[in-house]
Amino acid sequence: MRYFLDHIKKLVFCIVYFSLSTYSLIAQTLPIRSYSIQNGLPESRVYAIYLDRSGYLWTGTQSGVCSFDGLKFRIYDSLSGLPDNHVTSICGGNDKQIWFGHRSGKISCFQDGRIKVLKNAAFENTAGINQVLWQNQSLFIATDGDGVYVFTKINKDWEVQHFLTSSGLADNVVNKLCIKNKDEIWVATNKGLNILNARKREILSAVETFTGKVSAVAQRGDSLFCGTEKGLLVVEKGSIRRFPPLSNLKFNHIINAIFIGRDGELWLATNEGAIQVKGQNVKTFGRINGLLSDIIYDIGEDREHSIWLAQDDGISSFRRSPFELFNTKDGLIYNESYSIEQDAKENFWVGTRRGISIFRSNSQGIQPVRNLTRKDGLPDDFVYDLFCDSHNNMWIACAKKGAACYITSKNKIITFGHQTGLAGRQVVSINEDKKGRIWLATLDSGLAVYDYSTQKMRSLTKGKGFVSNGVWDIHRDKDGYLWFGTRDHGLIKHDPLTDAFSVIDIPGKTVNYDFASITSDKMGHIWIGTIGDGVLKYDGHRFEKYGFRNGLKSNNPYFVYCDREGQIWVGNNLGLDNFNPYTKSTINYLENDGFLGIETNQNAIYESGNGDLWIGTVKGLMHYKRQSERSRSVAPLVHISKKQVFFKDDSFQNTVLKHNQNYITFEYTGVSLNNAEKIIYKYKLAGLSDKWSPGISDARVSYANLSPGDYVFMVKAGFPNGNWSSPASYSFKIISPFYRTWWFIVLSATLLYLIGCWIYQYRVEQLLKFQTMRNKIASDLHDDMGSALTSISILSEVADQQLKREGIQDTREIIGHIANHSRTMLEAMEDIVWAVDPRNDQFNDLFIRMREYAIPLLEARNIDFNIDMDSGVEDVPLLMAHRRNIYLIFKEAINNILKHANCSKLEATVKKEGKKIIMTIADNGRGFDSSVRNKRNGLKNLKKRAAEMNAQLDVISTKGEGTLIKLLINIL
Repeated sequence: MRYFLDHIKKLVFCIVYFSLSTYSLIAQTLPIRSYSIQNGLPESRVYAIYLDRSGYLWTGTQSGVCSFDGLKFRIYDSLSGLPDNHVTSICGGNDKQIWFGHRSGKISCFQDGRIKVLKNAAFENTAGINQVLWQNQSLFIATDGDGVYVFTKINKDWEVQHFLTSSGLADNVVNKLCIKNKDEIWVATNKGLNILNARKREILSAVETFTGKVSAVAQRGDSLFCGTEKGLLVVEKGSIRRFPPLSNLKFNHIINAIFIGRDGELWLATNEGAIQVKGQNVKTFGRINGLLSDIIYDIGEDREHSIWLAQDDGISSFRRSPFELFNTKDGLIYNESYSIEQDAKENFWVGTRRGISIFRSNSQGIQPVRNLTRKDGLPDDFVYDLFCDSHNNMWIACAKKGAACYITSKNKIITFGHQTGLAGRQVVSINEDKKGRIWLATLDSGLAVYDYSTQKMRSLTKGKGFVSNGVWDIHRDKDGYLWFGTRDHGLIKHDPLTDAFSVIDIPGKTVNYDFASITSDKMGHIWIGTIGDGVLKYDGHRFEKYGFRNGLKSNNPYFVYCDREGQIWVGNNLGLDNFNPYTKSTINYLENDGFLGIETNQNAIYESGNGDLWIGTVKGLMHYKRQSERSRSVAPLVHISKKQVFFKDDSFQNTVLKHNQNYITFEYTGVSLNNAEKIIYKYKLAGLSDKWSPGISDARVSYANLSPGDYVFMVKAGFPNGNWSSPASYSFKIISPFYRTWWFIVLSATLLYLIGCWIYQYRVEQLLKFQTMRNKIASDLHDDMGSALTSISILSEVADQQLKREGIQDTREIIGHIANHSRTMLEAMEDIVWAVDPRNDQFNDLFIRMREYAIPLLEARNIDFNIDMDSGVEDVPLLMAHRRNIYLIFKEAINNILKHANCSKLEATVKKEGKKIIMTIADNGRGFDSSVRNKRNGLKNLKKRAAEMNAQLDVISTKGEGTLIKLLINIL
């Protein structure tokens, strides 16, 4: 009986194995991101979507149209220029034109930030617009009851063609249009298909026997897909047939749109969800899969290969992520996955809390092989680690009840526990050394080592061969050394040749000792994932810490792994981090990036032969397809969106700026519908610097105090992985101020030269005047002093002779002459010294000097003297030469009056009139006849001194009536 039951079990296992191996499961969990009113849409019901060449997503709703750059929506409605807020269709045109079809039958166009309504006398349509399509400089318009309009631009005018049933259309209700070739358009109506040739102005019947309603149409190669009431039909070479992958599907769907993806896959927008047909595989997505609604109106694909769906409650996108999630729906025994390994047959083994799942992987997904649990001989269902050794045996670490080994050659599981030398029960990591010995790490009893040669296991616990009882991970580096991460002693190194352990010293104890994950890179550096203290790198001498400041999302990594390319992968509670140790940049993969397996598990990562990564998470097994990411990696587009001059918006057409318009700000936008939050920018201003800035997230930059010159501002957008867009650029020029122009420089140089020549000439003249003054002073000194000293010398000799003859009276007279000459010489010297003293430069000083000279002399003769000066003259500055000559003229005049006038009254005045000073000296003496020439030197000296300072001297005298001397001096 037992023999019979054993055979029955084997038979059942074979049947299950065979049935599972012939059915390919596809990951049903896809990353979906949705947007509705709360995210910025003007209205939840979205009828049309369009992806333009600048990377923006356009959506048509009942409350207007909006553009989306991945972060925010910008709404355009009737206030922006739309003729009707109900937008039913969108397409692109020439020169970044975006065309809109409206439910009211109107057509509008968005270009350069403005909306214009298409108006033409030949276009009086009031039927709703079902579709707008741009082809060969023509706009095709499908209406809901008024046939097809074709607008063709000729010069500045539109030529309009109108096709109705009278022109050959099957029906005036036209649902969809589709490009057939460069000259022809497929026309889907309520009563069949037509072909429209706008160049020949004719309508052809596509398939005469096809008279039903065609709600949607799309062409792939020679096949035309038609959405009908009978389902999806294919038209090929004039014949009609049902689409094979859907032929067995009960089809009650209303097909609103058909879309052909870049990979050739077929998408249907229906009232019961979105249908994806890829090869022979068909999947339906609706609200149950995470969409906002089951009613899908339109489908599109962005430049990043994501599929966008216009729905009854918003828009959603299927992101073309390099990740796919496998869980119990795909055949896993349990979602929470802790370890992944491949056996010699390239089967994947996945350890979970409920046992082991074994499967094969292919392009369509995973193909389950079998599961292993305690019923199959495992000591415990909680499998924490798996390791395939050099004997192709699979070692199994159980988190609660020891370990096991699947002996491949015998198809047998053997277990290890206390009775077989394994002291610990919580086995969490397994590895193999250079000698082929198997090392097991436990959290409760240190290490255990299994030797194939003796088939025995021995334990190394704290104080008995090892330093710690808590060991998280075992890693073997490229040189064969084993590294152990412990809970209380940090990092420990093992030499397989000497079997010696060495504890790695941590200087300063700046990190905790709880080292839970270990890996090594190509340079031999050891990377460590700590519990609560980030990631550490040990280069053999010192530790370097990495964490939040390096872009990691958590300081509590669940695993750290270095792949074959040298990239460091770090798992955490939010997703997965990819750190590039060469560029020091980090890429974060979160739920929005398709990493749906939030959160990862301890040391649950495996790299397969093709470079793909398999990651255990609490929600299932994540598969990272490295080649898929490389082939679909698309840099964001970038646009310079705003220019400001001194904080005021300025037109981009204004490319020539004045010299004082040299504070310029640029704002720019990177467009990525899938990863907008990760975009970083580099910029430079050619003409100022040829170096790109570091990558930053700020989308604004300012330049201050720019010098005149030609500039080109360039900016490019990218992602932290180094995938950068082509730069957007803007050229402008700051012109030089007039004082930096060549003509102004030449004119200024000439003027400066002339001024220099004038200054030089003036300086020479002043030097000559100064020299003349020096000569004059020298001459005066020579004349006055020489004459006086000569007289003194002669009189001294005469006095000496007389003394010898004892003629005392005569001698006294001679000595008196000597004294007079000495006084005269002293007065002359004082006059010269006073004249050259710069402290006497003002007229008031001269006035005082004249009074001090005249009053003693005139009072001695009992002459009534009055001298007066206007108040505005005191502070008038005088040149030294003028001051001296005026004083000497005054002095000479007083002396002449004393000698010849015999007057009783004398008046002197000083006045200022305009730019002249007038000095008068008048007496009431005997006077003289001024018309009669005389040989006296007094008047000659007066006029000579007046001429030296370009002054005018007039002497007016009448016998018996006195004399008037008038001096006019130009001093201002």
